[in-house]
Amino acid sequence: MPHNLRFLIAESETPGARERRRQSVGRSSGETYADTLRGLHPGVAAELARPVENGAVLLATNPTTSVQAAEIKCGPGVFWGVKYHPELPLGEIAAALRRQGGGLMEQGLVLGPDDVEEVAGLIEQLGQDPTRQDLARRLGVKAQVADPVLRKLELHNFIRHLVLPMQAVRGLG
Repeated sequence: MPHNLRFLIAESETPGARERRRQSVGRSSGETYADTLRGLHPGVAAELARPVENGAVLLATNPTTSVQAAEIKCGPGVFWGVKYHPELPLGEIAAALRRQGGGLMEQGLVLGPDDVEEVAGLIEQLGQDPTRQDLARRLGVKAQVADPVLRKLELHNFIRHLVLPMQAVRGLG
């Protein structure tokens, strides 16, 4: 397998949200994504960047994440990126839920801190034992979310079926 894959990863959290996440789980979402790519394919080089500072057009944002969607131009190509996190372990999702509990309460999505902790605890337990169908059912998630291998399958397939073949066509593999 070629070992010179390079990825530009959009660091989309606001500086405050990034710092809170690092205090909570030890790394930013971009750092988590870079680690996931390195785990899927040894030799990956990953650079973190602020996409809007690199000429991208901001399409969507929210108070926690400065970039939710962006249009990115590279050479003759135009790409659209949206934010979701198949790379995140469920424990990190539980930590994010706890960090964002206040906002969830303000929006009426949970009644109080006990509700936040209950759901975060269930997510954390499912992350520790993805075979717990009782927890997956209570949370309303399928194996694609619960199973860490399945959760990363899309990234794996992207590298295997698009990135590596294109690298070979370009004579870079």
